Amino acid sequence: MSQQRKNRKNSISIKFQIVIIVTLFSIVSSSIVILVTFYVIIPAEIVDAKTFLSRIILDKYQLLQNIWGLRMQQLNTISDNDNIVLLTILHNSIGEGKTPDESLLKETREKVLTLSERYLEKVSPEPQFAKVIILNKFGKVAFSTNKELEKIDFLQDPVFVRGMQEHSYFLKQGQSGKLEITFYVPIQQIRANETGSIGVISMTKIANAAIATLVDRRDLDNTGETYFVNFDRLLVTPSRFIQNAEFKQKVDTIPVKECIEKGLDIDGLKYRDYRGIEVFGSSKCIKELGLVLIAEQDVHERFESLEFLQTILIVMIVVLGISVFIVSLFLVNTSSTIREQLDKLKDVEKLKDEFASMVSHELKTPLFPIKFHAKMLKDPNFGILTDKQIESVNQIYNNAERLEKLIGDLLDVQRLELGTMKFKYSEIELDKIMNDIYDENSIYMNEKNIQFTNTIDEKIIFKSDPDRIKQVFTNILKNSVDFVPEKAGKIEIGAKSDGDKILFYVKDNGIGISKERQKDIFKKFYQIDTSLIRKHGGTGLGLSICNGIVEGLGGKIWVDDTAEKGTTMCFSLPIQTFGNSLKS
Repeated sequence: MSQQRKNRKNSISIKFQIVIIVTLFSIVSSSIVILVTFYVIIPAEIVDAKTFLSRIILDKYQLLQNIWGLRMQQLNTISDNDNIVLLTILHNSIGEGKTPDESLLKETREKVLTLSERYLEKVSPEPQFAKVIILNKFGKVAFSTNKELEKIDFLQDPVFVRGMQEHSYFLKQGQSGKLEITFYVPIQQIRANETGSIGVISMTKIANAAIATLVDRRDLDNTGETYFVNFDRLLVTPSRFIQNAEFKQKVDTIPVKECIEKGLDIDGLKYRDYRGIEVFGSSKCIKELGLVLIAEQDVHERFESLEFLQTILIVMIVVLGISVFIVSLFLVNTSSTIREQLDKLKDVEKLKDEFASMVSHELKTPLFPIKFHAKMLKDPNFGILTDKQIESVNQIYNNAERLEKLIGDLLDVQRLELGTMKFKYSEIELDKIMNDIYDENSIYMNEKNIQFTNTIDEKIIFKSDPDRIKQVFTNILKNSVDFVPEKAGKIEIGAKSDGDKILFYVKDNGIGISKERQKDIFKKFYQIDTSLIRKHGGTGLGLSICNGIVEGLGGKIWVDDTAEKGTTMCFSLPIQTFGNSLKS
């Protein structure tokens, strides 16, 4: 009864160990996926979004500057017209209390009217929505294509005040309710090498070019838009989402506040727009015009592909969690089976070996869906991924393969410690196995630009385990690859007879191993250079496994401390004849 109770206790203990191991594996795997997603993909997507919106803002602003600059240049040209200058002078004389020649005034006015009409035909497809005004130095209307404006005093108007000093433009809501742009240029008179403003000429028209440029959203997908907001915090150009919103829709978002209060631009920021929707936006503060140019796109649409990947991620984590639950449930429901198996085990060593094999199987099982879903993500039938997303999926797949290799290494270490590792002896031709090792690793060496050579000049037939010998070479070669210089690495493999033994070696031109560290390199989890863990990965089990395999085959392994440069790793195996042996 006591023995049964003890067996039951041991069974429960084993179940808890397996559950803990599988659970930890699930957590580690999930963490790797999450970290890759949030620390690689998301920052890259944010950078792309910033670049995209900044380019949109710059393109729109430069295009508008070019259009408006052309109009300003045209108006500046006609301001120098002799008839316009003369008309302004005549009206200045009226303001000074003088009486000009009426016939001359009338003739000049008619010439200016003709000039203005021709100018308006060039700059506006709808002349009825455009007008030219000439103001004398007293702010009185000297000429206007709109008769209703001739009675207005412009002395305090910004068009007159600023126009006497500089040429510029501004946007405002016109009487039609549409966005209007007014260009203004000082009229100059040159006398006795002196220049001075004698009046102002301005042209006002509906800002069709600005509106057309800003509502052109071909590069902004379904939710992107660009628009102007004035310093009254009102939308002054059409909204993509709200009908007739010009000069009605209040916009008090972060880009507007930053411009009005601090004169700052916004470069790729997440916030809520005038609809209350979360967007990703950039802005250009045009303080001299009292405007904010804004480009935005809904966060949902901008990161739609990322959200898809995150959905897949959640599915994978759920699947992994279910796997953990099923494994735990299986262990609980099969406790009697485990007790029966424990009763049948002949000794402690066999029990440990069976346990290690079972744990290895249960750890490897969840790796299959991870690798399967990673491959599925790269299938175009399930959606097109960006280069960054593909890179991240590849990282997920590669990390799963690394975990699979780690589990295999841990199982080998366990079996070596228990003395249960099985060796399959067969007759081996030394030159053939060395050539096989060379051929299997040549492609990988070529990819790393490593000069790889095979030195073998003896033909020997002996008995050993060819797969385990290849495993030893593979582990040693992986270490050598990590330590040789990039594009100048050299690795040589070779074998030769040494009495009743065969001496195998791997020689490289890497950094070498100091004598004080040579005694430790075959210990489990020992790393010669811990920086390589971050660079190449690894656990420090490779050389420990090599040592165990070589000893299991009746040989020994060591570092040749007589080598002048790099590292020469050596191991020897006995020549077991078991029949005919050929040596020549």
